[in-house]
Amino acid sequence: MARRKHDADVGPLGVWAYNTRDALDLSVEAVVAALPTHYHPATLRKVEGGSAQPGTRMWRELGNYYTNEAERRNVPIDSQPRLGPESVTPEDLSLAAAIRELVAELRESRKERAAVEARLAVLEPVVKRLAAQALEDSPARSVPQESGG
Repeated sequence: MARRKHDADVGPLGVWAYNTRDALDLSVEAVVAALPTHYHPATLRKVEGGSAQPGTRMWRELGNYYTNEAERRNVPIDSQPRLGPESVTPEDLSLAAAIRELVAELRESRKERAAVEARLAVLEPVVKRLAAQALEDSPARSVPQESGG
């Protein structure tokens, strides 16, 4: 049966799983039966359709089985994509970059704030001393006396 979704909608894991099984001319049921761990055929169909991510064990078992079958049959297959960073979308990457940029800005802002606070801590006693001196040096204000006239 022909795939209904575009490769971009399925993702590299599903595309590889489907194309490799197709290249080896295997049914979903035959593949699931050949794997060491028992999986429902719907699980592999979901992986191939991009609606589910395979577990680490299933992905490893699929890779081993397809590689062995390809060698046995002399059928060239693409290398298996890794579970993880390669399956990250461009949106995920741009979000991660934006977060890194914000974290860097926050760190810089904290450094600047700490520097300002350090300068203020040094200046505070000087300002207090100058204020006290100014009060001492100012002439005493006299209260105007009313003349009795």
